[in-house]
Amino acid sequence: MTMDIRVKLPEQIASENICVCFERQALEMWAIGRSCAYRFFVQKLYKPVIVDRCNHRVFAKKQRVTLKIHKYNNLYWRFLKG
Repeated sequence: MTMDIRVKLPEQIASENICVCFERQALEMWAIGRSCAYRFFVQKLYKPVIVDRCNHRVFAKKQRVTLKIHKYNNLYWRFLKG
């Protein structure tokens, strides 16, 4: 099962200025803007994920980054909905 997390940014940031690190049960994203840096960090995910299949996609004009997480099972993470 895959899950998409959409992170809305306050300014347009190019894809080369965005760094994403997926770990077995953690997730971190840095976005370097003109005057400041933005960080999205989940210290501990509910269950382990398949790190090799996780990826990210940058939509600079829409000021959005989509983080795709690939899980081992098909059970929902209800507390991450919203």
